[in-house]
Amino acid sequence: MSTESNASASGTPGTHGQLGESRLRLPDVVAQSFGFMGPVFGVAFLVPLIVGAGASGQGAGVATPVAVIIAALGTLALANVIARYARRIDACGALYDYISSAAGKRAGVVAGWAYYGAAVFGFAVSTPIIVSGTLADWLAGEHGIHIPWWVICIAMTALVLVIVTVGVRFSTRAQLVLVGVSAVVVLAFSVWIIIKGGHGGNSLAPFNPGSGSLKGILFGVVYGIALFIGFETAANLAEECEAPKVAIPRALTLSIVASAGYFIVCTYAQAIGFGLDAKSWATSGAPLFVLSADPEFGSAGLSSVMVVLVVVDGLAVTIGAWVATTRGLLQLSRNRVLPKLLGRTNARFGTPANAAVFVALATVATTVLIHAAHGLLSRATADPAVVLPEYTPVWTWLATFGPLLFVVVYLAISVIGLVDLWNSENRVGLTIACVVGALVSAGGVYGLVYKAPHPLNFVAPVALAWLLIGVAIAFWLKGTGRIAEDGRLFEEDAADGPATAKLAAT
Repeated sequence: MSTESNASASGTPGTHGQLGESRLRLPDVVAQSFGFMGPVFGVAFLVPLIVGAGASGQGAGVATPVAVIIAALGTLALANVIARYARRIDACGALYDYISSAAGKRAGVVAGWAYYGAAVFGFAVSTPIIVSGTLADWLAGEHGIHIPWWVICIAMTALVLVIVTVGVRFSTRAQLVLVGVSAVVVLAFSVWIIIKGGHGGNSLAPFNPGSGSLKGILFGVVYGIALFIGFETAANLAEECEAPKVAIPRALTLSIVASAGYFIVCTYAQAIGFGLDAKSWATSGAPLFVLSADPEFGSAGLSSVMVVLVVVDGLAVTIGAWVATTRGLLQLSRNRVLPKLLGRTNARFGTPANAAVFVALATVATTVLIHAAHGLLSRATADPAVVLPEYTPVWTWLATFGPLLFVVVYLAISVIGLVDLWNSENRVGLTIACVVGALVSAGGVYGLVYKAPHPLNFVAPVALAWLLIGVAIAFWLKGTGRIAEDGRLFEEDAADGPATAKLAAT
């Protein structure tokens, strides 16, 4: 396979595909991974799924910290596979480029279509929707300030568009500040619960696998993978990083290890905060808000602070999603998989400006559609007198669609990597990393589709249809001569600007 690297060629920002100078360092790429993962968002909303609030009704219960540890180890194995490619190829398409190099450009087209389609709708579009809705509900409920969620979402979209356009370093530093402030406060609160002994005293039970069933812990691991989705997006900054072959692999490992430690502390604090009562924990909805409002640990005012921190972290997630997504769209445009217009960068800042505008338009269009259709999907609940907020059903659907396609691509690179790297890497380490990565990814797919309630039961068929469209596009590109007979995408003509990543023919 190829060990060719930098996709960034000499040229002027604003030409087709030319990103800005390579100035980013390790803290910047780590911030990108952390920003996309959204540690505070995960603690607030994803932990109950690991405990047992998912559609399957299965979860790790009190042993949730054990499930988090296992999920982190599995994700580290997946990161090991991706890092092996990051040491060889530094191109902003990341997993798209890796699979293109390993399995041919047609396979790369399908992977890129799946991954960045999921990135656009499942993360870049959906995150500002839930963040805006959360903020609107809080302002109305706590302060009597009634601003429609869709107005906030459009305003937030405009803000993020400016942030990701004015410079990648500004974007990564913004993520670092937003995630750092929110995560430190939530971590401090978790430590406070531990110091106070929770509700009934500290206990080793959360770290004892016997506190939950084997089946429940395995389901917890499956849901726990969601905490780490997006760790790999540091690789999207490879072309703008000073030493990508060193910084990117380090960032992947560091972001997972640090976030795992964070999640372990927070889940342990929640376990004892609920007095080792798994049912109360799982059905709490948002345990961070519940515990911070409990007079034993906090107050109503502190709970409001936690809501604000979740919104702040959600803004960081949105920025991270846009940074990664726009660079992926840029690379697909460079390779003429997507329209050339999406490959135009800002002449002053060297950022994927047109791709950012596309994501902004997609976000606004989705927001307006949801509002105009009064939710678009069913807002009914088990209680006929209660309906879901207007923004919730579509966000839930998109937030399932995106991770599902992400883990499908994780699975693909784990399987492909074992074959592609067999003769160039230590086979024992490679086999362990790829097999564990594949198992974790397959588990993630299973967890997202198993017993999915309506309308989430349509996510898997739509995701399959999306993949088939990608296959059709790959064959169409071949038929139109945009893919060479060996499966390699032709590079842009010199007159069009910098060439795409120099990936060897397969």
